[in-house]
Amino acid sequence: MKSAAVLALLLASCSARDVGNTLIPDELTLGQGKGTSSMDGKLNTHWSQDSWPVTMEGEQESTYAALTWHLPSIDDSPSRKEREDLRATSVILDQKAAELINEDETLGAGSTFKADWRHATAFGSVIVLLLIILLFRLQRSNGWH
Repeated sequence: MKSAAVLALLLASCSARDVGNTLIPDELTLGQGKGTSSMDGKLNTHWSQDSWPVTMEGEQESTYAALTWHLPSIDDSPSRKEREDLRATSVILDQKAAELINEDETLGAGSTFKADWRHATAFGSVIVLLLIILLFRLQRSNGWH
């Protein structure tokens, strides 16, 4: 149950690319690992004074998936000049975006956001996930009390 919920949330977050860098992972790594192990020793038990010789060998295989976020370091803070340049560029981009929005006839007056199927999928996935969690908790608690 939990894995399905995590998968649904992951798919919703990956489809909402405009949400921000904190929600969307930067990398999805898939991998496979193999290993071998061996152990020789003696086993002491609490019910017997004798120790038993133990020899074990084994092989392991695993498949994994890892999500990676590239978060900025605290030491990587930009200089004052870089921050001013970034602000100036941001203001220019905001002005150009406002001009494009005003030229677009499909948006209403004063609108700044245009949703598409990815946003609807993300919103619907979160709502379905919350309903599943609510129903699961209600079933376990035997009602609303």
